[in-house]
Amino acid sequence: MWIAAQTKSDGKMTFESARVIADKIKGLVEQTTQGSFVPHGRDDILTTAIGRPEHAGRVRGNGGSWSHRDYFGAPPLRSSTVDSCSQEAMQRMEMLFEQKLKNIHSQQQTAVAHDGVRVSTKRSYAALDPSREQTHTDVPNQCELYVEDDPPRLLAIGRVFKGGSTTHGVPLESY
Repeated sequence: MWIAAQTKSDGKMTFESARVIADKIKGLVEQTTQGSFVPHGRDDILTTAIGRPEHAGRVRGNGGSWSHRDYFGAPPLRSSTVDSCSQEAMQRMEMLFEQKLKNIHSQQQTAVAHDGVRVSTKRSYAALDPSREQTHTDVPNQCELYVEDDPPRLLAIGRVFKGGSTTHGVPLESY
């Protein structure tokens, strides 16, 4: 590995000193196969060839020419089936969302359609008498509060009553 890291793409060594160490490494590998050199602990082939003892707790290396892809290979390519599955799931979620939104909208419309005239039983409005027959002018006007959106969303429904002289049993001051 060390020799490969010190070799240029044209096959020549980076420096003359690297060539000398590479020759020593090749000789020590040959001696190891014959049994005349036995690497032991920190005294391995590279340390003996360089001639310097290893520092404890340090890693020696020469980066740049080797990467994890060279050693382990490229990662597997993503399958297109994953993308198509996620697109199908997204389309299903959008359809469910649209259905729920339509259900909510239809529930709001039916609630508005069935909303009858309600008169306070706490006598909040003294001008209205819930016991008597109401004329057309006594019927409160329905009001709706919408949020500006696309499409506009109904936020609240209310009624407008003609004002009286009391509200919740408290006399109103005239202004």
